[in-house]
Amino acid sequence: MTATRSPALARPEADPLTLETLPRRRSAIVGAIEWTRLASPEARRLRELGFDEGVAVEVLHRSRLGGGPIACRIGRMTVALRRAVARAISVSVEPLPAE
Repeated sequence: MTATRSPALARPEADPLTLETLPRRRSAIVGAIEWTRLASPEARRLRELGFDEGVAVEVLHRSRLGGGPIACRIGRMTVALRRAVARAISVSVEPLPAE
């Protein structure tokens, strides 16, 4: 018999971290944006706001309702994104500063 991890703790290495699943108050770098998953106006808005590969982002707040928007910081701006949009943005977590 093999031991299984809790679904909340199980995270396959191949499963990319997205802006939707990034922990609050954790800085990350945008690794990729799946532009094809976004409607043309949404993709244009993200580009106008400065979302692109290599940009630093941080999740500030999530709606208490499961499908509500996510507030994130990009540069000095705070932007609200729908979860479907945040799901299309892959991120990599920056290492925590040494204490």
